[in-house]
Amino acid sequence: MNKKHRNIFIVLGVSLAAVVFVSLFGLPLGKFTISKMSAEAYLAHQDGRLNDREFWQTGAVYCRGGGEAIEVLYAIAKDPRLGHQALFITAQQIVQARLSGKVTVLGTSADGYSVTYYPGSSKPFVFVAPGLEGKIYAFAFRCP
Repeated sequence: MNKKHRNIFIVLGVSLAAVVFVSLFGLPLGKFTISKMSAEAYLAHQDGRLNDREFWQTGAVYCRGGGEAIEVLYAIAKDPRLGHQALFITAQQIVQARLSGKVTVLGTSADGYSVTYYPGSSKPFVFVAPGLEGKIYAFAFRCP
């Protein structure tokens, strides 16, 4: 192997090692953190929730009945598969909000979870919840 190929191999090896290190041990990056995520936790997000690619979520958002209702569950005991219902927005509430054409809070919970309808937006529903590390979690979505 010549020197040029050896140097490329070393750079690729170090880069791969850094990716493996970050994925296994986590690495703070300014305001953001890439944290370790087990395969089990990743698979737990494959349950039909709309915010399935956001590992920092504090509530799982579902469209139920082909978009006729919205359900929000929040995790207990740090296990995303064990959830309590935070909000359930009915088909009637969704239709009324769409007909009004106004910004409408569709539901709030005592725990600080809410879903608001914003007409004219490509993602007209916004879920807001208490976030991790004292921050606010927000997720905009469509529910057909």
